[in-house]
Amino acid sequence: MAEVTRSLTIAAPRKAVWAVLADFDRIVDWAHDVDHSCLLTDRASGVGAVRRIQQGANTVTETVVDWDEPIRLAYRIDGLPRLLRRVINRWDLAEDEDGTRASLTVEVVPVRPPATVVARLAAWMVGRVNARMLSNLQAQVEGS
Repeated sequence: MAEVTRSLTIAAPRKAVWAVLADFDRIVDWAHDVDHSCLLTDRASGVGAVRRIQQGANTVTETVVDWDEPIRLAYRIDGLPRLLRRVINRWDLAEDEDGTRASLTVEVVPVRPPATVVARLAAWMVGRVNARMLSNLQAQVEGS
């Protein structure tokens, strides 16, 4: 397994940050790398909600696997190379003296041990995208 975490502090209460993340199908409104997003389920929030994300020519689905309002949101990303057994993105929000500490962790599990190098590379690449998503979320919430 490979894991990469990115974090930053958002100058806003945790509930304000959560409100943006919890509007699950509207990621396109603030994540600049996302060209299109839509729900694929009647459920718009909570465990089991599924959204489709398009980034250029790439399309993935994201299924919520953990929803602990207003602390944690995690979703499984499907549609990536088959060498990756499981890819999970997990948002963790913690209140601190300057606002909300937002962390985004990607966990990549390879299909088998020889694919560990691929998993590390995938985690690094998703980690770069996640760093941009954190900055985009900060700009959305802080209004900058």
